[in-house]
Amino acid sequence: MSIQSLGNPNIIYEDLPKVPSLAKAHGSLMGLAFVVIFPIGAVLIRVVRTKNAIWIHTTCQFVGWVLMIGGLACGIKMGKILDRLHNNTHTILGTVVVALMLLQPFLGYIHHRRYLSTQKRTVWTHFHVWYGRVLILLGIVNGGLGLKLSSDSPAYSRAGTIGYSVLAGIMGAVVIGLVILGGVKTVRQKKSDGTDILEMMLLADAICIGPDNVTSGLVVYPKRIAAHVQTELPFMLTGKLNDLVSRIKRNQFFEPIWDDLDGMLNAELYTDRSAEIVDK
Repeated sequence: MSIQSLGNPNIIYEDLPKVPSLAKAHGSLMGLAFVVIFPIGAVLIRVVRTKNAIWIHTTCQFVGWVLMIGGLACGIKMGKILDRLHNNTHTILGTVVVALMLLQPFLGYIHHRRYLSTQKRTVWTHFHVWYGRVLILLGIVNGGLGLKLSSDSPAYSRAGTIGYSVLAGIMGAVVIGLVILGGVKTVRQKKSDGTDILEMMLLADAICIGPDNVTSGLVVYPKRIAAHVQTELPFMLTGKLNDLVSRIKRNQFFEPIWDDLDGMLNAELYTDRSAEIVDK
């Protein structure tokens, strides 16, 4: 009787001696990336006040990105040997987090280009920042799940678990602290035009309403959409419901644009490809 017949036939028994080394490499690389490098990069961009801050941040996050890829490779190899690949929470969540993190450099590039052109934060800024914060915290939590998964493995280290828990707690608190400080700073700034806050409100509204519309069976009524657009445009300018359009139509000062006003308020100018997407 072969040794394979005594246990899980999907385990690659001849490669089991590699598991301790792979486990240590996987844990070390992922721990460095999500518990040390990524949080430090997030902190540096806020505390370093030089023109090179963006490059310091980019370099730091790129190093973490490379470590993450290396950790993923070790994890996949180990998962295949032990038949623990994508059949447990740790490996599934880890794969999702890494896949999403691969997009972060591109989001950062878009944010940076928009910032250079507008010299202020945009929706892309908030999305890039929050996207990264959430993924870092998920990565830290998933590290704990990985330690729990390896608790019955020869590679398990109690000292390593304690060290990870302490460091993860500290860096997790740092990330949460940044969130709180950022929120306080935003409230205190209270920009006169309120653009950033308004954009965040509209983005959150769209994120919540969009999936609900799709899953509940979206029905399009063009006149209804046009009516909503006519209401939203003045709101976007002032931040509250108002009769701005009707006032413009009554004020002689704006007479030169009266003939063009209806065209400017055409709903199709602001819905882009929405109608085509719904039809498809």
